[in-house]
Amino acid sequence: MSVFFEGGVESISEMPTKDNKQKLMIYKSETNTEENMLKIQEDSMKDEQQAFHTVETINEKDAYTLLELNPENREKTENCLMEEMEKPEFTAEDFIPEPSNEFALVKMPEGKIKHEWIQKCIVEMRVLIKENTFSLDHLPEEDEKVTPTKMTFKAKINSDGSLDKCKARLVVRGDLQAEIPGDQWSPTASFRLLRRFIAEAARTGKSIKQLDFISAFVQAVVKERIFVKFPSCLKKYVPEDLEKYFDRPLKLNKGLYGTTHSAKWWWEELNDWLESDNYECSLSEKCLYVKRWPNNRWLKIINYIDDMLYFGDSEETEKEFEKAIGTRFRVEFKGAAHWYLAARITRDKSDLIMDQSRYVKNIIKRYDNGKIIIKNTPLNPDTVFTKNDCPTNEEEISIVQKEYGEIDYRSAVGSLIYLMTGTRYDICFATTKLAKFCNNPGKVHYKALIWLLGYLKQTANLGIRYYHNEKNSPLGEMLIRNNILTEEEEITFSDSSWQDCKDTARSTGSFATTCQSGLIDYASFVPDPIAASSGEAEYNTASVAAMSVLHNRYVDLEMKNLGLEIMNNEEYTIPGGKDWKPSLILLDSTAAISMAESARSTSRTRHIDRRFHYVRQGQAAGRHKLSWISSVDQIADIGTKAVTLAALQPIMKLTYVEVKD
Repeated sequence: MSVFFEGGVESISEMPTKDNKQKLMIYKSETNTEENMLKIQEDSMKDEQQAFHTVETINEKDAYTLLELNPENREKTENCLMEEMEKPEFTAEDFIPEPSNEFALVKMPEGKIKHEWIQKCIVEMRVLIKENTFSLDHLPEEDEKVTPTKMTFKAKINSDGSLDKCKARLVVRGDLQAEIPGDQWSPTASFRLLRRFIAEAARTGKSIKQLDFISAFVQAVVKERIFVKFPSCLKKYVPEDLEKYFDRPLKLNKGLYGTTHSAKWWWEELNDWLESDNYECSLSEKCLYVKRWPNNRWLKIINYIDDMLYFGDSEETEKEFEKAIGTRFRVEFKGAAHWYLAARITRDKSDLIMDQSRYVKNIIKRYDNGKIIIKNTPLNPDTVFTKNDCPTNEEEISIVQKEYGEIDYRSAVGSLIYLMTGTRYDICFATTKLAKFCNNPGKVHYKALIWLLGYLKQTANLGIRYYHNEKNSPLGEMLIRNNILTEEEEITFSDSSWQDCKDTARSTGSFATTCQSGLIDYASFVPDPIAASSGEAEYNTASVAAMSVLHNRYVDLEMKNLGLEIMNNEEYTIPGGKDWKPSLILLDSTAAISMAESARSTSRTRHIDRRFHYVRQGQAAGRHKLSWISSVDQIADIGTKAVTLAALQPIMKLTYVEVKD
């Protein structure tokens, strides 16, 4: 390596490292002309002993002293050397795309990348064997099936796009395993619970921390006889001590990813330990736990399989929890939470922000066919979808595929559904409409999809902000401007478009619930009955919203009060009780509000499906209260139709903020 600078040239054959002592070969020159540099190189080739002197066993700190650089160039040269030393051996691009399975790995050309993936496979096998995951002492009965396993590969990327780590995981072939009797369901934290959890952290002014369970399923005991076998194509790559595990059945002692009941066994293992340590599990969300101590200390937890978020009243409480769970399980403590379920969590003073900006950019990168143009709305306001837009014969299908075939419509819509479910309520209407045509999309649907991608390209850096003091938020200021006062922190907006579906004459409804001025729950849907009026459509939608509101209230009660004596007070916890504060639902339809407030049966209401009278029953019982808000400030409006830019912008200012990359 040669480093050129104004004072001369330094040639270093071996770079000093931070932790090791090495020989440093230094050539000193006092010239700075190109001619002299060339002469120096010729002289060094003739008599290397004269040109170099060896400084043995020196530290990195001493290396720069021996370079004897010109002081004004020292800093520039040192930076150059350090950049060279810190340059990573691999980058994220080296490992993406990952091998699809072990057969794809074997077919990779020989080189460092293939060698690195193979080493990850060996590490995975050694960890499983060390954890006593397999038993060699048992053989299957005649009626017991031996299920093949496969390797999956994942390169994890940091928020800045750099390579975090590469991981290989041995999983059971789910399509080939024998059926195990019994329920295999296990709870996982939903995006709705995650958003509510972040809102609670913002309310209390706490920072959320994160931990990962290392090979979570392997830490759970298998409760059935299951036999598996290793992928035979990897045998030639493993060390001799691992060869005995190939070409034979292995009985599972611990859970393995891919087995139908592993998730359930793992959740039971974790749940049993938490409850034995006096954590109370929520009845509304089985992945929410709260523990309280006599001296007003508390800790709140949500868990998604092997990823856990938590925060407590103090750092002391959090450390006590970390010590306890680290003793029982193998975990990796991540510190402050930054990424969870492909969503980024950032803190701004006492407020918390959740966004999926990187996920949006990955979607655009994946499906950009060169036709994506920046758009300011999710859909063209004039767009109306009907089944007549779908191709009806093979010729029409081939024409559509010829023009738009480079975009996988179903895959793109699936990605948008995950984004919509996570943080982007503004694309709810567009995504749900596009999803209806996944089996047979036409040109209109492809054009709408490309339009939506163009909108996301324009608005990639949008996030939901949860305010410590919601009165200082744009939403809080809007409520004050409309003289809307409530003691409850959760507020729900409900709206509907009447008979907007040209094929069925059904009406699209939508609701959005906020807490700490950030969205925690929302949906866009089409109720089954055909509404005879816009007021009836709003009434039906309000009923669906009211059902969701009650669930969110239960979660809110448990998240705040689980473990407290007040939870035993039915007047406080039972909807409609003396101490129950009605939930606020805001509509821009006075007709729907009147229908909910009156039990009178008329020719315009007596045909309504009984289940939609839930909103009327709840209003009478004091579970919730319907109030009016102007259409301009009706947040749920963007979930019911393809809105114009003039209608979209005010709502976006109330619900989203711009985030940094």
